[in-house]
Amino acid sequence: VSIFEIKHQDDKWQIVLDSPYNRKVTADTPIDITGPARGHDLLKTAQNPDGDVARGTFNNCGNGRTPWGTYLTCEENFNGYFSASNANYQPSMELTRYGIGNKDRGYAWANIDERFDISLHPNEPNRHGYIVEIDPLNPSSRPRKRTALGRFKHENAEVTLAADGRIVVYMGDDERGEYLYKFISDRRYANDEDTDTLLDSGSLYAAKFEDGGEGRWLELSRATTGMASQAEICIHTRLAASVVKATTMDRPEWICVDPLKEEVYCCLTNNKNRGIKPNRGGDPTPVGGPNPRTSNKYGQIVRWRPTSGDHASANFDWDLFAVAGNPTVYEDARAGSANISAD
Repeated sequence: VSIFEIKHQDDKWQIVLDSPYNRKVTADTPIDITGPARGHDLLKTAQNPDGDVARGTFNNCGNGRTPWGTYLTCEENFNGYFSASNANYQPSMELTRYGIGNKDRGYAWANIDERFDISLHPNEPNRHGYIVEIDPLNPSSRPRKRTALGRFKHENAEVTLAADGRIVVYMGDDERGEYLYKFISDRRYANDEDTDTLLDSGSLYAAKFEDGGEGRWLELSRATTGMASQAEICIHTRLAASVVKATTMDRPEWICVDPLKEEVYCCLTNNKNRGIKPNRGGDPTPVGGPNPRTSNKYGQIVRWRPTSGDHASANFDWDLFAVAGNPTVYEDARAGSANISAD
């Protein structure tokens, strides 16, 4: 993540080269681990036996912005950087669910830094896949991995307020057959109060879409998932969402809250496996609801409205805002919805 100051001069935007704000957050930057998973055994490594400080953030995708002016960067396809020097190593079911195996995507980072070798350091992947909060206006501050928001392939983090002032964060897991999530903070946001720990405690939910246009948020808790602790839920969030049988989605990418009304939109990119095979965790991916097409190549935008206009509500109504396609080529469902034109 690059942070730099810009200024408007001579009718152009220019980088302020000597700004004290300019810096980078790299794959080696110390980052505090906060929230329920801090210090958990699954986050302890030889490099950090206390499980409270991770090294670096990488494969950052979208972003978010908090009301208090900090930046949220989203760790997405972190799995592609890990490999095993032992060809006979058997990755755990939890590693496999996150796409982590004995071969990486060609980056060969384990050749340079052995912490990326899962046969030597199987807990290192558990320290990545989070929302990371960075204060761009405080160069001396240390970034923070907010584990309360869950661990998966984060696309972006759309931050808004509930009716009572609590923070609500909508998030998508950008992989075929994975889930939509929502976090609601325990505390309310106020301009004059400390925000350092506001994203460290709250409730995490996964979305369930019913075919009739109604939906609900399923809480991921010890009671609903049977998992041993909230820390494990925050580390193995995909497994928790599978247990509560949330709706498998067609690659949830960017989520956006309408600035003028209580509506939320999510771009579902595509899913060649829809209606053909389950997701990586064995969860079915049936055709229907917000994912209406088999072997979906073109994607769609789903829209939902929280009950009573309150983003903290457990229920919502949904529809398909747009189903992408090409009406000049197809006459079936691949042509897209009626609001998709040849242009």
